[in-house]
Amino acid sequence: MTRVMNKKLIPVIIWPGIICTVVLMSCNPPVADQQAQDRAIMDADKPVPDTTRILETLDLYRARRYEGIPEALDAGTEHVYKLVLYGQRMGSLSPDIGRFTYLQSLDIALNELTELPREVSQLHYLQGFYANGNALDEFPAQILLLPLLSRVDLSDNMIREIPAGIAKMDQLTRLSLNNNSISDIPEQLFSLKNLSVLGLAGNNLIRISGSIGNLVNLEKLDLADNFLTDLPAEITLLSGSLIELNIRGNQITPEKVERLAEALPKTRIRY
Repeated sequence: MTRVMNKKLIPVIIWPGIICTVVLMSCNPPVADQQAQDRAIMDADKPVPDTTRILETLDLYRARRYEGIPEALDAGTEHVYKLVLYGQRMGSLSPDIGRFTYLQSLDIALNELTELPREVSQLHYLQGFYANGNALDEFPAQILLLPLLSRVDLSDNMIREIPAGIAKMDQLTRLSLNNNSISDIPEQLFSLKNLSVLGLAGNNLIRISGSIGNLVNLEKLDLADNFLTDLPAEITLLSGSLIELNIRGNQITPEKVERLAEALPKTRIRY
């Protein structure tokens, strides 16, 4: 994403009687551009894939895994369903990734990636996307409109913000954003009512919105190692679904944890 550069002029004496002007450049995120992108995503229609090409969970598990793009290309792009490029330290992902029309599971973890090619947005059959352990500093916009995506792991990156466009990812059941630099959760995330697992541990969160109560199918919530001092009363609305809640490493007092345990008697609370 293009960033806006701010200039600051500072006069510096480099020799008696000689003054040189130094230009310092600082980067600020392009707020207007980001808002425009969010609006475009929210207004966009997601593609409709051919359901006859979607593999069931067991069939996908049994599908051959390819561990290199050249190897997968040789196999024929229409017959590649699972691509595992884990830990190859690629530094960048080839635009050829967009040629795998029916790819349904992509693992690009631990590859020192700082960005993704736009061709990722062409993977309309993708169900699982695993990009943990890279150097991404933005939530990849390329995956926001993938219509079948249900499992996303972006843990251990440097992501600072969750985009409003995440509301489009209405098939998500598992989302892991552990160990990033996120300080706020947009309300749009709480519209994802299919979520059963949500990982936000190791971020910079100081509060959780009461809208957390909208995630009526949530079974596992990891909020460990943030800066929380309390949880909203609405979290008790999850008493019928929440199996495990991890709040270790926060600043929630034992008294509040005890009251939480009383309100969520069926939930295993890690404190």
